[in-house]
Amino acid sequence: MTYDAVWPLCIILLIMVILLSLPIAVFRNIQVIQKTQNNRLYTIDGLRGYLAYFIVFLHATVWYNLISIHQFKGSEQTNVELLGTTGLCIFFMISAFLFWTRWLNHQGKIKVIPFYIKRFFRIAPIYYLCILCLFIAVMGKTNWHLEVSIGSFIKQIVAWFSFGLFSFPTINGYPYTSLLVMGVVWTIPYEWMLYLALPIIGVFSKNIWVSLCFAITLCVITILSQFYWKIHLIADNDMMPFASYAIGILIATLKHMKWQPPFRDFYGSLVMAGCIALLLAFCHKYPEPLMLLLGGVFFYCVVSGGSLFGLFKLPASQRMGRVSYSIYLCQGLVLYFFSDTLVFVKQLILRSIWHYWSVFLGECIVLLFVACCLYIFIEKPCMDLGREIANKYTKNQRNKYAITK
Repeated sequence: MTYDAVWPLCIILLIMVILLSLPIAVFRNIQVIQKTQNNRLYTIDGLRGYLAYFIVFLHATVWYNLISIHQFKGSEQTNVELLGTTGLCIFFMISAFLFWTRWLNHQGKIKVIPFYIKRFFRIAPIYYLCILCLFIAVMGKTNWHLEVSIGSFIKQIVAWFSFGLFSFPTINGYPYTSLLVMGVVWTIPYEWMLYLALPIIGVFSKNIWVSLCFAITLCVITILSQFYWKIHLIADNDMMPFASYAIGILIATLKHMKWQPPFRDFYGSLVMAGCIALLLAFCHKYPEPLMLLLGGVFFYCVVSGGSLFGLFKLPASQRMGRVSYSIYLCQGLVLYFFSDTLVFVKQLILRSIWHYWSVFLGECIVLLFVACCLYIFIEKPCMDLGREIANKYTKNQRNKYAITK
């Protein structure tokens, strides 16, 4: 057994599902989506948690290499890397699918300001909490001494608090700033790029056939840009999120047209299992076109009702999916706390591979509890607040329009 083996990860996920099924208050307080509630696809909620933990598994290998051989790298060309990177692509597909579906349902007539209010209150609270913890960790690493000018320090803080839309600079001269959150924040700017682009590209959602042509064109352009034209806007492989968005938009359009696989959940689950098998057998390293294709087919089966033999329908899976955002953002801080702050844990990890897996299991359990608490006490209340503010804004605008009229 190695530190990047897959079967121990399956056991850890099974333990997570068992924990979330227990009558523990912190888990029971997480709402489970019913099949037809608010037209929401509960299979997507059931998928998200597993995708988040695949990324956690990938980043755990980074921490292990950093501790053992003092190199910042993951486990290359392994099944863990394939599952983690493909899972990240599917996360982007989910975002594009959900929002484009909303645009299609309203034929592009979405009130932009309420949309942004709700998105801010969904993304910002946990993000800012993580960044605050990051600042404290960095200042602790630099002995609470200002190593740069006050002006530079303020610019660094502003850059991080603006969701890194321009950059995620090192803070106070500490070179491993992003490492403390495992660099996961790099996806946040791409999320906001999607949000900012939606009111513009939303004009293509007014007609379903125009939407289909737009989605296909976008898929072709982004995939060619990534793999053949080698166009990079920000960094290497940065067209992969855009290609994933394009696939999500295409799947949303196809579903809106009711072009769905005609088979039942069982056969859809077989196709999904086949996608995973093909991914592990024929893909070698991120990024690859086949990775996007298999991820897209897998996700299309999910939005068509595929549950991977009932796995995504489990209340435990849905609970894990509901807290997936906190799992994703907080993983670096939890890994940092265990592997760097607690010296005895760091020594235990290096003792043997069995010690490593035992510690990692403990880290995953702690991360799950932290994510659940954050969801209950911060995420959910802030989402409700954002929805309330957005509704008040919409109501006030209607009243102003009625008075003017």
